[in-house]
Amino acid sequence: HPEPWRTLELRAEVKSPRFRTFLAEAFWTGGKTLAFRFTPTDAGLWQLRLTSNLPRLDKQEFSLQAAANTSPGFIQRANVHHWRHSGDGKPHLWLGAELWDWSQAGAESLAALSAAKVTHVRTLFTPQWPPDPAKFAAFENVLRTWNDAGLVVDIVLA
Repeated sequence: HPEPWRTLELRAEVKSPRFRTFLAEAFWTGGKTLAFRFTPTDAGLWQLRLTSNLPRLDKQEFSLQAAANTSPGFIQRANVHHWRHSGDGKPHLWLGAELWDWSQAGAESLAALSAAKVTHVRTLFTPQWPPDPAKFAAFENVLRTWNDAGLVVDIVLA
């Protein structure tokens, strides 16, 4: 597959312990690697069933055991002007900022936003064609650092 981002297909039907089913699409991460991600929201046994245009992966089934999560959950709207966490129902203060030149953002930008008590940052990510896995990996590393610091990053794809 000389252009795996275009020709390979891999999907996982992900079934929660409460029998909710989600579809996770795989993405190419470089070389011969496809990956997909999902967030187990419930503790217990999760079942996955793959479908793919690669015969060795098609119709594969497996499961994983998810531990209880201490995260307060996803953010959801409580009413017109207020937000809360889906897991514990605690309020979430949405205080946002925009940082459009993500590539120039460093530790000092993170420190300044944290000091201002910002909880959400909107930024721009411009993918290229064909995709560059190194650019995506660098973006994910910065994103993980900012998420670990407690910031929600809203990404505008252009």
